[in-house]
Amino acid sequence: MESARIVAWRYNYLQGLKKLRSEGSQILFLDETWYDTHDVVRKGWDDGTCNCIFKSPSSRGKRIMVLHAGGREGWVPNCLYLSARNIQDSKADSHNEMTGEFFENWFKTRLLQNLPRDKKCVIVMDNASYHSRQAIKFPTLRSSVKDIINFKQYHKIPVPHPIPIKAAMMQTIRKAKINKTYIVDKLATSYGHEVLRLPLIIVFLTR
Repeated sequence: MESARIVAWRYNYLQGLKKLRSEGSQILFLDETWYDTHDVVRKGWDDGTCNCIFKSPSSRGKRIMVLHAGGREGWVPNCLYLSARNIQDSKADSHNEMTGEFFENWFKTRLLQNLPRDKKCVIVMDNASYHSRQAIKFPTLRSSVKDIINFKQYHKIPVPHPIPIKAAMMQTIRKAKINKTYIVDKLATSYGHEVLRLPLIIVFLTR
């Protein structure tokens, strides 16, 4: 069963999307995917003869990575990212290639540079970790005292002297109710656009 937080998140997302559309904003969706060029099925029907044997290639070919953005008006021009690498150099998924640094560079140089300058665009994306690097990471009790102090100073939260224990400093941060700020969100804002994040969706698969 979904938590009340997820239900409220989805409601706010849908209401926000409706409002932005009514204001005439251009809505864009982005995502990435990958596939293996020589993927083959492992099982199938056969008639017991050599004529129906699956032949797996000796080399499983290339891992293809695709990253793009578009909406009702079509694909964003000059925005497509397409790459290929040997399967033996790839992991089980695409996370070794799609990193926060890479995505932010593509977002700035390929996406934002090719969006309309005279119209606000809303960029819808999911909450993948490489989409969501924080501008300054929220500290935890495992963080160093220096990192906690830097976070408080960045958000203009007073730092008392003498410096209290970490638990006390974390309590003042929680009371401040600071929203997380993400690098790509700040990039979009600097170009006059906005990022809208998809609500978390939990899918249960049954066999």
